[in-house]
Amino acid sequence: MRTGEKRNQLNNLTMNEISISGNVRTLGADVEKTRKIPFVFSDGTKDRHGTVLNQKNWKLDNYRKNPIVLYSHAGNGGLLKDPNPDYVIGRAEVAVEGGVRLAGSIIFEGPENPLAEKIFRKVLFGSLSRTSVGFREVGVGRYGIGDEAKYGTNETYYLEGQELIEISIVNIPSNPNSGKRTRTLADKEMMSALTYAVIKLANSGWRPSEIEKLTIEDAEALVQAAELEFFSKDIGKVKRFLADGREVRIQTERLEVRRARQAIQMIEDPIERQIAEYRLRRGINIKRT
Repeated sequence: MRTGEKRNQLNNLTMNEISISGNVRTLGADVEKTRKIPFVFSDGTKDRHGTVLNQKNWKLDNYRKNPIVLYSHAGNGGLLKDPNPDYVIGRAEVAVEGGVRLAGSIIFEGPENPLAEKIFRKVLFGSLSRTSVGFREVGVGRYGIGDEAKYGTNETYYLEGQELIEISIVNIPSNPNSGKRTRTLADKEMMSALTYAVIKLANSGWRPSEIEKLTIEDAEALVQAAELEFFSKDIGKVKRFLADGREVRIQTERLEVRRARQAIQMIEDPIERQIAEYRLRRGINIKRT
């Protein structure tokens, strides 16, 4: 998931949430008392979106001020879930180890949070063992060369750095090829998500009968792109757009400028309107330089 928070709307829309092969490490003998379990949260492995995180350039200061651990990235609700404080299931201690991995421990909330207790038990049992990190890109990354170039057969984007936003415990089958079922928005428990997607994609050319056949992952990508007013029925094109940090930034800035101009037109006082127009032009010029 490439998927919180805002820089006028930019940060919410460009934050990447991706699945990293985060694994449980050896459990302590007093784990029942401490509820503290060690994990590797991220390493330099290429993720399923074709992205490689720079393990030497993690920004952790802000996360350490609010070190939340979520269940399945469900911090603010959205397409799949309504906001629920119990989706915050614990807190984490994090550090970069040797410039090659992000690691640390998760301290799970107690039994007063039934979801946290359930996930804690599943981690101990072994049926849940994977984590995923939510982050914002820092700096300007680059595509690889050769087959790793943009639109290449092995397209790979190398981030310059990233700011950690949250850590999640996620569901990943122990055997991805055994009994795997791709859930769609037509599943009974996904009907609220279907309604949300139909509304968000109303101007994108997708019919409700087509939307209900989408996988959850594809629907999330289309909705995220639609919020940036990037519309296409080519899901591959949409995912390439979302994976291109530069294109997302450019589109977001365009939307910010357009919305600012619309707001300026609502200012009745002509002097205040001129001042606002000047500040907007100055801000655009500063960005360009």
